[in-house]
Amino acid sequence: MQKITFRIGAFSVSVSYLQQRNTSGLYYYRRAIPSPLRHHYNGKRELVYSLKTKDLNAASQKAQELALQHNNEFELLRHNITPPPVFTIPPASPPPAQLIPAPADDQQLVTLAEVKANALKSYKGNKKKEAEIVRCFEYFKSLPPILSHIKKRDVLRIVESLKSDNQLKTATIKKAVGFISRQVKIVLQLHDSNTPNPFAGVPFDNIKKDAEKRHTFDTIELQKIKETIRKKSELITAQIIGLLYDTGCRNAEIGGLLLEDIKLDEPIPHVVIKPHEQRGLKNTNSERLIPLTGTSLEFAKFVKKTARPTEIYAFPRYFKDHKFKGDSCSAAVNKFLSGIVDQGTSHSFRHSLNTRLIESGATEMEIVSLMGWSREGMIHHYGKSRSLNFLHSVLESMHKHEKN
Repeated sequence: MQKITFRIGAFSVSVSYLQQRNTSGLYYYRRAIPSPLRHHYNGKRELVYSLKTKDLNAASQKAQELALQHNNEFELLRHNITPPPVFTIPPASPPPAQLIPAPADDQQLVTLAEVKANALKSYKGNKKKEAEIVRCFEYFKSLPPILSHIKKRDVLRIVESLKSDNQLKTATIKKAVGFISRQVKIVLQLHDSNTPNPFAGVPFDNIKKDAEKRHTFDTIELQKIKETIRKKSELITAQIIGLLYDTGCRNAEIGGLLLEDIKLDEPIPHVVIKPHEQRGLKNTNSERLIPLTGTSLEFAKFVKKTARPTEIYAFPRYFKDHKFKGDSCSAAVNKFLSGIVDQGTSHSFRHSLNTRLIESGATEMEIVSLMGWSREGMIHHYGKSRSLNFLHSVLESMHKHEKN
């Protein structure tokens, strides 16, 4: 039985069925339903009502009123007499055999299905994210449906099974567990529940040991690609590859560009990588300015020159309903590359540029600034204009090194 004790002068007074929530400070009326009467309440174990006050005296009076009502209600039900309806009584009904008993104490009936539904609701309309959410929860479909019945060891057992039986990469499983953990936390907060989160703090060892190593284009492959895209420069996929070639950008960063993001009339031609309504970025570190040099400058000029006067997007084919279709763009670019080289994807240009910069003597700070890997990039040290000038010289040094 929930009780709160407070002092009035020299006296100590205990108020039954009263509980104060730590998170909100509000008082709640909580009372267990006698076992023989639970079938009148759809199998519930207790009655819980918010008293909608943080004042102890006001809460005590309301709790006492509710307690008297329920004393009378329980007594009538014991004698098979239907009590008169009052606002505090939930609708009574016969006890369905399939009802799941309510959890004991302060554990509310939160299910994984509810967590999944809440996550899907948050990303409604984003088909890619919806599919990812369904896939994440599918991994853990064998867990008990009620969250309070799931133990961390149950999650660990499935993690090991996914690695051994399903041959999933550790990073893939960790991403799924992390996503579900965040969604569980949100739902538990909505319920103001103290139920432990079984997905939080699941340990992962050797996270990168089983990660697939990305292919890096060598000099011969890069030359073949350059020759091909120049011959087929009228193709959109060739133009995207041209912009990827010497910028080290991600496929979505280039494919989702607005025409105004390509700055050719500035003292140093560059591309602005920033989030916009039609296309976001992977993370906050990704927002940056990339100087246009070499092959990427050549194709940037071609894209701007051939664009229609009223066009907004650099590559309008991959926009539908004003949203960038990243999967379609990536698939098309990778298919085009597969006809030129035996292995490698659009992401290989990032790894290749990283290698090219290292071989030309670029520092770690210069590389992370170009790649958008670190918050401590050059732009945060030197300011926007000086950073752009400095990074331009870094890329020019790379081209000079390669010519030599």
